[in-house]
Amino acid sequence: SRGEAHITVITPPEYDRVLKPAGVTIEEIEDIAHTHNIQNARLQPVCVGRFSGPLPNPRSEADRGAFLLYSLVVADVFGDLMGIRQEVFKLYRKKGGEGALFQPEGFWPHVTLGYDRRDLFIEDGIYKGSNYCYAPIHFK
Repeated sequence: SRGEAHITVITPPEYDRVLKPAGVTIEEIEDIAHTHNIQNARLQPVCVGRFSGPLPNPRSEADRGAFLLYSLVVADVFGDLMGIRQEVFKLYRKKGGEGALFQPEGFWPHVTLGYDRRDLFIEDGIYKGSNYCYAPIHFK
């Protein structure tokens, strides 16, 4: 519904549950992303990923039943996006954040293509790395 596509670098749960409570702002994250030239990050498409089924550990009644989710899995081949996450981690720790709550390397870059009920995250038990591949990508 947003009319745009993006690579998820910081997930909404990471921001809402960990970074924001420690005082890290969206503006600070955006500054780090711009400083690290995010728009020129070198990425490589890996596959189309798909999850279809129930969540392994539903947290509420709304999480019961089947979900369907598709993403384009990408590889951060030169660590451009990882560098952004590492700088966000440094800022988070500088502000007193508990290191055990944010793992910069816990990162599976992808472009969410679509979902039926809501987007799913690691907190839902869904990993969007090469393990999630459903279909290959063909280049002409």
